Parts: sequence; C-alpha cells; structure tokens
Amino acid sequence: MREIKPLTSLRGLFALWVIVFHIRYHTDIPWAISSRGYLGVDFFFMLSGFVLAGSYGRRFLAPNKPQTSYFPFIVARLGRLLPLHLAVMLVMVLIGAPVGSALTPPLALLREATLTQTWNLFTAEPPTINGVAWSISTEWGINLIFPALVALTMGHSHRIASIAIVFAVAGLLFIASLHGWSVDIWGTTSFRQMARCLCEFTLGLVAFRYKDRLPFLKSDYVLLILWTGIVVAVIAKAGDLLIVALMFPALLAAAGNNGWGKKSLSVKPAHWVGTISYSIYLTQMPIIRFMESIVPESMSSHARSLMLIGSTIAGSILVSSLTYRIIEVPARDLVKSWSNRVLARSAA
Repeated sequence: MREIKPLTSLRGLFALWVIVFHIRYHTDIPWAISSRGYLGVDFFFMLSGFVLAGSYGRRFLAPNKPQTSYFPFIVARLGRLLPLHLAVMLVMVLIGAPVGSALTPPLALLREATLTQTWNLFTAEPPTINGVAWSISTEWGINLIFPALVALTMGHSHRIASIAIVFAVAGLLFIASLHGWSVDIWGTTSFRQMARCLCEFTLGLVAFRYKDRLPFLKSDYVLLILWTGIVVAVIAKAGDLLIVALMFPALLAAAGNNGWGKKSLSVKPAHWVGTISYSIYLTQMPIIRFMESIVPESMSSHARSLMLIGSTIAGSILVSSLTYRIIEVPARDLVKSWSNRVLARSAA
C-alpha cells in the first residue's frame, strides 16, 4: 500500500500529544487536553491495524500465501519494533532507570528486552524500565496472530467481519467498565492491556476493509467536523469511549480525503514528525527526565512549565531525527536484507 501522508502526519501529532500527557506530571499547567493524552495510544493501535491491513492483508488472503508470507512479515515487524526499543532501553539502564519489578533484575530485563513485559509470562506487573514500551509489547503480541485477525476481518464473509466488530466493541466496553469507563489502563494486569490493543487493532483492520464503502467520509467538511469533534470532546472531558468511537470514522476520513484536508495534513514538517513518530514515542521518557533536570527551577512555575513543554518537544524531534536515521532505517534495511537472503536460500 502506498503511504497515506495524512495518516503519517496524524501519527506524529498523536505522539506529541502523548509526550504532553507525560510532561504534565512536571508542570502546573491545568490543560484539560494534556490529561487525555493516553488516548493517543488508542489511535496508534487503530492506525496500526489499518496500515498493516493495507501493507500485508492481501498477502495473507491469497491461496497458499499465508505460510510463505508469515516469516517475512514477522521479521519485518521485529526489524521495525525491536532495534530502537533495545537502544532506548540500554540508554535508560545506563542513566540509572530502576528495574521496578519483583522479578530478579536479569529476568525483568529479559522480559522487557524481548517485548513480552505485558504478556503475563511471569507476573502481572507494570512495565519496568521504559514505561511507554508497554504498548509496543502488546502490539508485538498482536502481530504474532495477525494472519488469524486478517482472516476474521478481511476474509470473504461479511458476517464474520461483523461478529469481529461486535466482539471488538464489546471488549472495549468490558475493559473500560472495569476502570470507571476509562481506557487509561497502563500499569494494570496485562490481559487488559492486550485486550485494549487487540480490540482497537481489530477495528483498524475492519476500517481498512470498509474504507471505500463510506464515500461521504471523504468530504473535506466531514473530515473537519470529525476531527474538530474529537478536539471538542477532549476539551469538554467527554468519555473515553466516545472519543475512541470518533477516531474510527475520523481515521477513514483522513485516509480517503483528496481535498484541502489531505494537503493540510501532508505538509512537510507534519509529515516528518509522523515519519519519526516511533522514535518520538520511545525516546520521550529519557528526554523528559533530562529536560526536567536542566530547566532552571528559579523560573516562575508557569514559565518553567512552558519551557519544559517546549524544550521537551523540540528535543524529542531533534533526537528522534537522529535515531531514525542512525538506528531505525539502517536496522530495518539490514533485517530486510537478511530476510531476503534467507528466503532466497530456502527457495533454492
């Protein structure tokens, strides 16, 4: 699937929203929008399902293809998710990030290094070193069953796809009901984290299947109304489930738009932030800690808060531009090259 630039840009904007959400613990600015930044992760899960459906879905639906497509898919996902995660994890260990776990440090480190920290293999504890990596762990787990999810949501049966939608929505309702109708479930038992990712990833797959069946969503005005509605709902402190529900058609609207909405969301600065958004998301915690330590405490509380927010966002973009070029891209190309050689030998 060709890149849909507005979706890339939106991924970057949501990554910055998550950063503001985490910075709020170090500021005194009572912005309503900052306290809901955890919802950026929900958009990531939905967007991931949509994008992977477009990039790999048809390969798994072709006869006799799932077996030959699974290895390159898994290797590609590992090449995308793991190298930067390990690099950031190493940095955090070196700067003294605590291994906050009842497990012995080596086992806790192994759990996080293999992105299995939310799988409840040893204990149902929160992530230990780089807290934001919990969502990467859940997504990696869901990626392992991607072919099955594709068969359920993108196969020939609309009835089965409808059932998948019902279960995804019901699952979100259930886990939200356990937390006061909030989806902010970081640090809880892992099945809820995995369920949150599974449900929203499934909705992303369904969104891709039906992206051409709702042409009215491609209108510039519908795009504006939906995304304005999300902003208003966040500021008005509407329920999490309502905001997540709005993300579904808003994602489709951004993906299908060919008017001024697409042009506005495809501007180079926004697109670049989206391109490096994985780095922005994973590197945010050490950058927040660093900026919090160097921003002068002698400043007024309000001025220091603004300085901390601005410097952290600027620092994240700068650092992520470097990590994208020196870690993400080379690692991805190296893994892809290795995968191609393995497949060539196997075919021979």
